[in-house]
Amino acid sequence: MCSSRWNPLTETSGIVLEARRLEIGYISSVAEVNWEPKEGQFWVIRGPNGCGKSTLLKTLVGLLSPLSGTLKWSRPLAAGYIPQSVEIHPSVNLRVLDFVMMGRRALVESGQRRLRDDTDNKVTLSAVQQRLGIGDILHRNFWDLSGGQQRRAILARTLMVEPECLLVDEPSTGLDRPSAIRFYEELNRLHKEDGKTVFIVSHEDHYLSEIEQTRILDFRDGRFVVSEDN
Repeated sequence: MCSSRWNPLTETSGIVLEARRLEIGYISSVAEVNWEPKEGQFWVIRGPNGCGKSTLLKTLVGLLSPLSGTLKWSRPLAAGYIPQSVEIHPSVNLRVLDFVMMGRRALVESGQRRLRDDTDNKVTLSAVQQRLGIGDILHRNFWDLSGGQQRRAILARTLMVEPECLLVDEPSTGLDRPSAIRFYEELNRLHKEDGKTVFIVSHEDHYLSEIEQTRILDFRDGRFVVSEDN
C-alpha cells in the first residue's frame, strides 16, 4: 500500500519531495525510487526507453498512483506538467491565445487559485507573452505553428498556472536543433532567474550543456538512483 501522496514533510531542510521505496509503473514493469530533491534544483531523469521515466513524472504530478511506498511533498505546490504531446485532437480549431488561457482556467478549476478578474489575467498573460516572445502567434491556429512555436505555446500555458515546479517530458521531441536549444535555454532561465524547481525527462544529453548545475537521476538495475556524478 502507498501512503498519502500529499502528506507534508515534517522537516524539509529545503527538500521539495521525499520518495521512499516508491514503486511506480505497472504490475509487469515496476521501478523503485528513493529520492530527496531540494527546492530550486534542476533534475534530469535518464534511462533507456520503457524504463518508467515518463511514468515517474506522471506519478509525481499525480496523474498516476504509485504501487507502493511513500511520496510526500514539502507543501502543496503549483506544479506545471509539460507532456511529450498535446492532448487536443488536431481537428479542433484552436487559437494559441485560447490554448494558453487553458492554463489559467485549470488553475481555478483545481482549487489552487480563486477566480481572478480580467485585469489580473491580462497582466499574467502579458508577462508570459513577453517572457517567451509569443505575441506574434497568439491569434494564429495552434496547429499551423512550427514544432518550436507549439512547444513555446505549451510552456506559456503551463506558466499561466504560476508553477513553482516544472515537470517536463522529453522537451526536444519533434523539434529541430535550434528550436530544441531555445527551449532548453528558456528552461535554464526559469530555473536560474526565477528559482523554479525543474524535473525533466531527456535522452538528449547534448542539449544539457544549455543547463547550469544539473543533477542526474539514473535508471539502473530496475531502480532510479541519484547519479554519482552529482
